[in-house]
Amino acid sequence: SFNQSLSLENTNLMLALGIILVFASLIGGGYPGIVISGFPAAEVLKGSTSIQKPGKLRNLLVVTQFALSVLLITCTIIVYQQIDYLRNKPLGFNEEEVISIPIGNEMNPEQLLSRFRNELAAYPSVKNITASYTNLGLGKDGSTTTSLIGFEQKGQPVKTHWNRVDYDYFETLEIPLIEGRSFSRRHPSDSTSAAIINETFARQLSDSSMVGQKLGLDHPLEVIGVAKDFHFRSLNSEIAPLTFVLGGSDFRLSYIFVRLESAQVAQTMSQIEKVWKSINPRATFEASFLNENTDRLYRAEAMMGKLFISAAVLAIILSCMGLFGIALLVIVQRTKEIGIRKVLGASVTSIVQLISVDFMKMVFVAILIASPLAWWAMSTWLGTYAYGVEIHWWVFIVSGLLAALIALLTLSLQSIRAATSSPVNALRNE
Repeated sequence: SFNQSLSLENTNLMLALGIILVFASLIGGGYPGIVISGFPAAEVLKGSTSIQKPGKLRNLLVVTQFALSVLLITCTIIVYQQIDYLRNKPLGFNEEEVISIPIGNEMNPEQLLSRFRNELAAYPSVKNITASYTNLGLGKDGSTTTSLIGFEQKGQPVKTHWNRVDYDYFETLEIPLIEGRSFSRRHPSDSTSAAIINETFARQLSDSSMVGQKLGLDHPLEVIGVAKDFHFRSLNSEIAPLTFVLGGSDFRLSYIFVRLESAQVAQTMSQIEKVWKSINPRATFEASFLNENTDRLYRAEAMMGKLFISAAVLAIILSCMGLFGIALLVIVQRTKEIGIRKVLGASVTSIVQLISVDFMKMVFVAILIASPLAWWAMSTWLGTYAYGVEIHWWVFIVSGLLAALIALLTLSLQSIRAATSSPVNALRNE
């Protein structure tokens, strides 16, 4: 799963891909040099070298190099599409202008939260304050926590993620309730005998309204509200059943959330830090914004994207070097033919086409080989996400056209030079 880290298997895959890429490209680039170095210098200058067609080895090298290039270009495009999707998909809560602060173990969480609320009440730029057992996204403390409990409901075993929260949790994060009400200080029993569940859990428990019904725990809890589904975990996972409670000694409050006015974010952040240090001087202030936290969930994907784009650039450069050298070899072999064609009135375009057409056929074969491989690899990778982008046909067209254009430009550098040189030099020794 890529939302955690680059696994050993994926690292080995990238390493193997890199070794194959470098090996094929170096052989492709070194092949023409080895062949040309074996020519007598005088014959090279006269253009009178005569060797057998390189045949299968040359063709295999060109196809392999450009297949790797197309594969990496395609994968790079799809990886960045997925990263953009992950970062911009609505999560079901408002992550903008919300600060997440790890509470730590230096003070009692309830006392810290109470003092924090009292101190920040004097700041009009602070809109809401709440707390939670679990964070949203990945904060600066590097910790992610989720708890799963099971019980029987009407004789059927059920499981739900469990989150202890404080008052104003849904208001601070702007998570709408589709039924019932939120936790309220006007209802003292909420702290001991009430629960709010998400839509997914409500649908799992009953076809009718769950508000007013009891959850079958050892200490029964009355469902007072149903929250609209939101993504409380990475998008690798589907939305799962989730239950919120106000109390519970087994689940301590671990994070404070503060919603700010958007116009004074930077200034208020500094003020909050001062208040924090005055209340809790022994604790480190590791505040972060929720939108930063959700971005951190996908650091491995961002790293993977950078690896792919680096590998794609390297593959293209080495492929062009190999193709450039092989084109030079072909031109050396066909110097006389080119000279004769020019004397007979062949145009620059026709000579460029003569030299390039066979190579472009090989690039086309490389595209046909690489496209299904890229589709399979990316479909497998996207299958690790509960929510992902579709692989569109135009990605393969763009990748193929880009590779073909790069190959054509590389060939043109050599072909145009040969086509515009004087035919006298090529035929002088005939």
